Amino acid sequence: MVKRMGGDRRQWDYPVLTTEEGAAVSDKEKAEAMVKNFAKVHSSENLSETAKGRIEQTKMQYPEALVRKVSTGEEMDSLFTMEEMLRALKDTKVWIQGELPCAWKEAVIVPIRKPGKDPSKPANYRPIALTSNLCKLMERMITERLSFDLEKRGLLAGFQSGFRKARNTCDAVVRLENVVRKAEANKESVLAVFFDIEKAYDMLWREGLLIKLHQLGVGARAFNWVRDFLVVPEGVGRSLFADDGALWKRGKNIHYLVNKVQDAIDYVVEWGLDWGFRFSVEKTKVMFFTEGK
Repeated sequence: MVKRMGGDRRQWDYPVLTTEEGAAVSDKEKAEAMVKNFAKVHSSENLSETAKGRIEQTKMQYPEALVRKVSTGEEMDSLFTMEEMLRALKDTKVWIQGELPCAWKEAVIVPIRKPGKDPSKPANYRPIALTSNLCKLMERMITERLSFDLEKRGLLAGFQSGFRKARNTCDAVVRLENVVRKAEANKESVLAVFFDIEKAYDMLWREGLLIKLHQLGVGARAFNWVRDFLVVPEGVGRSLFADDGALWKRGKNIHYLVNKVQDAIDYVVEWGLDWGFRFSVEKTKVMFFTEGK
């Protein structure tokens, strides 16, 4: 720590990487191997043919959600205030026209090895993107305004805890704990299923995100900014946090619980097909909370 504070940095190299084409030895070969792997992870080719067909159907249902919008003068479209760095942005095309400088879309990719993974495998590295500080500043400004607008209009689900002010992982835990304690008091059982969306950020369907913003009625300037940036069952409990989620059902009849939760799981799977998400089977867990045997 003392050395780092003094500006002394430890120098290290990436080891020889093993790929389908053979060993990557030189820095250029290693960089190309990393790029191919990261591009493969972000590709829609990771989806099944069924999923590809479903997202195409979703796109056809919302053709108007993927084109630029015209400003309507709504609050979301208003110019940024002094506190929102209006002086730096009012004379540029970044916000008014929703056109980002090319440099804002460029990034230096630093591969970071996943803990405990084989360093010779390109798939065992996470791509960390170092982007423009000005772009990150504006991202935060737009995120703040967008979050405020969505909260103000009550468009975010009550069971969503991730990336919301005054919310955190404890909300999801307490929500489920409350149901479990009620079940114990009433001599009932709770069946819970915990999901994890596989590579949720890497495999994000960009057109699907634009369709969601369109459905939420996001203002033209915010929508156009995001669009340009991206060019390169009832009775079942729910909880969401980032790419993790849980479903549960409380009752005394185990077979009834299993059927209702299975219906909810089927609904989630269908939703995933429509919006280009794939769930990690390995990380999906089922748990019974019961005093019965």
